[in-house]
Amino acid sequence: TSLSLHHLDFPMSIPIVLNRISMPPALSQRKQVARFAIILSQVAIQDLSSCMLVSRMFRYATYLSASTRLARRFAGYRLNRIMHRLPVNMMNMWPYFLQREGEKKFRRRVFDESFLGRIFRGRSVIAPCLWASPDNDKQIIIAIRFLMTRLFFTISVGGGGNANGWLGGMILDAQEIIKGEIWCIDMVQPSKSLASFYVLESTCEVIGFAPLPSKAKGPLPVKMRVDWSSYIDQRLSIMPPSLQLKPGKQLDPTRSRSSIPATSLMDQLSWANHEEYSQGIGKLWLKKIKIQQEVGLAKRVVAERYILASVIENSVSGRYKTSTEMASDFAGIPTGMSNTGKKPRVKLNLFLPAHHHVESVHFTTAQGRSLHSALAIVQTPARGYYVLRDNGMQIGCEEDGVASIWMKILGCEASGERA
Repeated sequence: TSLSLHHLDFPMSIPIVLNRISMPPALSQRKQVARFAIILSQVAIQDLSSCMLVSRMFRYATYLSASTRLARRFAGYRLNRIMHRLPVNMMNMWPYFLQREGEKKFRRRVFDESFLGRIFRGRSVIAPCLWASPDNDKQIIIAIRFLMTRLFFTISVGGGGNANGWLGGMILDAQEIIKGEIWCIDMVQPSKSLASFYVLESTCEVIGFAPLPSKAKGPLPVKMRVDWSSYIDQRLSIMPPSLQLKPGKQLDPTRSRSSIPATSLMDQLSWANHEEYSQGIGKLWLKKIKIQQEVGLAKRVVAERYILASVIENSVSGRYKTSTEMASDFAGIPTGMSNTGKKPRVKLNLFLPAHHHVESVHFTTAQGRSLHSALAIVQTPARGYYVLRDNGMQIGCEEDGVASIWMKILGCEASGERA
């Protein structure tokens, strides 16, 4: 049920309890345990039960070999956090190893069976190490969402003379910059050049280029509009002292880089009719979905993604404009360019037109039949839109149904039902 609600937005792993290894070997044999653990980490799992019967030392080394396998296959901050908290030379790490193995295989299988898996079958578009989400549970989720958004824009605006070039390359890494809001995506382009992008977590729309690793001294250049860079700096500046970087240390990506909710991305939103809508979402509907628990939460997530995907384009990229200027442009009213000699205060502005206010979100058709798992219907004051559940982007409307090209890609009917 959870998977059908969230499509490729995989559920987070459940913490498990790890126990100490019982029946340690004699003191004279303990020096050999670490060496044999390394050897046994190369033995097939199905053969380890026989090894455990040899002696206490072999039994202990077999249990300990799970830590060696983890270090080899799942190196990263998620593992380091556990390794630093527990005496791993005395812990049975097999439950955690099997959980990580199962998580990786499950996510890869679900992706391969999805429409993205069919489109990119036979192509290495995501680095193999990312499937393990080594540093953050969400890493592979964000990588897949970025891939989906690239596909959306390739279809929507085309890829020029080389559409495949837009979809080529490989996503190498995804790191959270601001918790729940902004990530940094590293990828290698088809030309073999490296690129690094700042993207929104909700939609994976690019907001600027991130600095590439460099040996040059001094601050690295950031190709990003000043309002976005100021917002990121402001969010990072309120990072608690316990999370601030120490000389020569790297910040653990699994820990929040900005956990104080003094402001958030949705707080930068401008919308009309504050009496009936909260951050562009109908207040009555928000009250209604509270009793729907997991389903209601999934619907709200889609609503927020749709809103961030529907703000005026100058909110995210292009020439900087204030909310007033964007509202005037949208209404067709010319804005006066007054030159007061004062430098205007640059503030991040996300302007949502009134016809994109969300009145409700649905995972079923009007007849009550389930939509394709990748789709949702967002009802606005004007009409209903078919959107991709993972990034909130429109691929059809109630009058015309799902766009024909997306019907082919998803394998669905015009009504949004699975074909």
